[in-house]
Amino acid sequence: EGGVARMLQAHKYELSVFMFTEAGEEMLVTTNTEFEFEIQEEFLLSSEPALGSVVLQGVQRGVTTVHATLKRILPPKCDDCAWSDLFQAAQSQAVETGVVGSLKILIDDPVGLLPSCPIRLPAFDWIGHTLALQGTGGSSQFKWHMVPNEVHSSLSVSHSGLLSSSGVANTPDGNELTITDASLPLNSASCHVEVSVPASLQAIATPSELPVGETSLIQLKLYDAASMWYHNCSEIPLRWILSDNSILSNATATPARADGVCTQQLLTADRPGKVEISARFKGMHASVLVSVFLPMEVTAPRSQKLLVALGSSA
Repeated sequence: EGGVARMLQAHKYELSVFMFTEAGEEMLVTTNTEFEFEIQEEFLLSSEPALGSVVLQGVQRGVTTVHATLKRILPPKCDDCAWSDLFQAAQSQAVETGVVGSLKILIDDPVGLLPSCPIRLPAFDWIGHTLALQGTGGSSQFKWHMVPNEVHSSLSVSHSGLLSSSGVANTPDGNELTITDASLPLNSASCHVEVSVPASLQAIATPSELPVGETSLIQLKLYDAASMWYHNCSEIPLRWILSDNSILSNATATPARADGVCTQQLLTADRPGKVEISARFKGMHASVLVSVFLPMEVTAPRSQKLLVALGSSA
């Protein structure tokens, strides 16, 4: 009776009923005891009651109350059982007084983390990187904690969820990052953070074929040994060169950098031709070919008039 329980949405929990006499002595709940549960289905899914308990699963976030009513206690299947009178008395008292137990339940969203796990950052010449993490679910107030697997960790996380790396590679298993709901410690999630040496380089042009006057977005990405891109590698000094500087030029604006992109530039096509964009980094090489063409011109044919001369002959 009373109190507040907290559960996570989509997780299953067992709710059990306990009975007590007026003197505060606990009564044994057996197969002879029958209860009726009142559950709001908009918040909770429930199993069939069994031996004074029911399995609940949160459907949506919110607050609800579960009521359990003692319907009856069946007497034991024996004529001279010493417990028969006790069961009969308990049954009579329960039905007459309408014994009801209630429990308020707060249903929370499970805590989550953005970006998706594992989180990957590059290790290069002690160049550090930061990454703003975002918590989801729960009460929207979170605590962040980095669990190092080494004595000296290259990673740290602030109270606001800003992940920082010193640019030193950690062990293959990475470090464990934990996010916890500030108001409910049991609502938490973990994520591995890996800092590794880049293994490959990629150059991308979108689009790689375009007419004069249009723009193409050039991007460079680094990948680890497992061919996975890094969540932030913007501090690494990556540069590219053009095989012909007269075909493409820098545009005035560049869109926001997407995840995994180390550096990018929007280029404008100035004249037709083909240009190779290539980049090198620590023995790695990547290139992409961009083709620029003149836009097609549609010319309508001139209209022709047909002249007809009318006359007479003598």
